[in-house]
Amino acid sequence: MALTAAQILALIQNAGGVLKAVSTIADEFNQLFGSVEDVHNKVRWLEISIVNLSTEQTLYIDKSWFDSGRFWAQPFDGIAPGSAQTFFVCNSDGSIFTGVSGGVSYKVVKSSSQSKFTEGSKERLICTFSNPYAGATKCLTRWMKNDISSLFGEMEESAIVRDERCGCYRAGNNKVVFIWKDKSSHW
Repeated sequence: MALTAAQILALIQNAGGVLKAVSTIADEFNQLFGSVEDVHNKVRWLEISIVNLSTEQTLYIDKSWFDSGRFWAQPFDGIAPGSAQTFFVCNSDGSIFTGVSGGVSYKVVKSSSQSKFTEGSKERLICTFSNPYAGATKCLTRWMKNDISSLFGEMEESAIVRDERCGCYRAGNNKVVFIWKDKSSHW
């Protein structure tokens, strides 16, 4: 049954925007057609937390890339200074012997002026992650210009990564934490 234009507009308004409406529709579709109802029942999944410990920058997701898998619920809100955002990724529905691997990038904006924050050629916080069907959970993050897939290939099985502005660590087999901070803040 197709929705009328008025029903679509009402759905968008009631959900709080287009992205939330799409998420609502996708969730309902998955429930109707047999996908699992809880991310913890997927074969491979990750809980990802992005923590913004900066005092002056807000993080906005601007790109995502998956080698395998998908978002369970896609992040789309900004992450203000002193706050965090948690989202889940998982293997694709119906996939066989695959996990979830990919990454997200965030543009960094000065909270006071809403202008783009850069340092030289560095303009994005890139966070990559992997929970493969076979092998260890991995993560890597950098403050850089390149795209997600270029950093993805550099991931190793290290438990903690610290850079002057960002870092990440595995907080268990299914949890990864990424941190953005001021340069002057010590680890």
